[in-house]
Amino acid sequence: MTKATDLELTPTGLLNRDTGQMLDANSPDADLVAGLAWIRQAESQLASLKREWGDILTARMDKRSEWTVRSGGVKVSAPSPAAAAYEWDPVRLRGVLKKLVDAGKIGPEAAERCWGKPKDPPPAVRGINAVLATLGKRDQASVNACKVPKAQPRRTVSVS
Repeated sequence: MTKATDLELTPTGLLNRDTGQMLDANSPDADLVAGLAWIRQAESQLASLKREWGDILTARMDKRSEWTVRSGGVKVSAPSPAAAAYEWDPVRLRGVLKKLVDAGKIGPEAAERCWGKPKDPPPAVRGINAVLATLGKRDQASVNACKVPKAQPRRTVSVS
């Protein structure tokens, strides 16, 4: 019977380093179980290494204020630190935007751009930022008061 620690990944399956035997779909059940145990352990180790290297790369990207790195045809990206800091209270935001439209401070089109396209869309940050850029400090404060803190998920890298 093969032990998981004796295995090595190859392009066609797993190689038992001690015996030179290849494990593949035709291998006995006990060997496939050992192979699956090896794969599970390797996945865990790779996930841990990906987290560690991702954290290092994310810290480097944060320092440069850029969240995409390309090299050798591979793109690695991470969300900016501000990306998940808050979300918008849609009910409160609709009320503030309506007041701004009614006061003639923004046009109805600008208020519409603060929403996505689905039936009940979440607020669209791009549209809100465009509106904020046109307002005075007092009105900006009214809009910004619609922000609610968002739980900070762990920032992870995406490799493509």
